[in-house]
Amino acid sequence: MIELTDAPALVRTWSEGGTFHLDVRALLEQGGEPYVVIMECVHQIGAGDALVVHALFEPKPLIVQVQRMGLAARTERIDAEHWTLTITQAG
Repeated sequence: MIELTDAPALVRTWSEGGTFHLDVRALLEQGGEPYVVIMECVHQIGAGDALVVHALFEPKPLIVQVQRMGLAARTERIDAEHWTLTITQAG
């Protein structure tokens, strides 16, 4: 189970079953950097967990990084400024 201990004020989180949602769009809009908070969650992904990152754009460098860590990553464009990146254990 993914738990975030200290999220910045502009980061919204919620859980649905084994899926943890991390919405960093407001932080990005204000020029903030969500990398540290995203990676805190990525390092907690276990079997059956999913992390869904909500962003303003497709986070291509992050996709490459989590795949190099052996995790699966899938993106979906919700609208012009809303992308989701779903990260799970590979396999």
